[in-house]
Amino acid sequence: MCLLRATFFGLTSDYITDIYRIIFDMKLHGNWQFQEIYSLPIKLRNWYFERLHKHFEERNKAMDEMSK
Repeated sequence: MCLLRATFFGLTSDYITDIYRIIFDMKLHGNWQFQEIYSLPIKLRNWYFERLHKHFEERNKAMDEMSK
């Protein structure tokens, strides 16, 4: 009998949930197609997502400053 936990092999459900959240946000705000995002190398996909996130943070900050 193997004593390894089942989560040793494959991805965790939290990881998959994070991936789907990233895909959803990139499709919604970045005009990406699902297959384009899904087939990107992980580091490149994360870079694009972080850059998109940074863009919206900067835009929201500028709008807040303009409204004051």
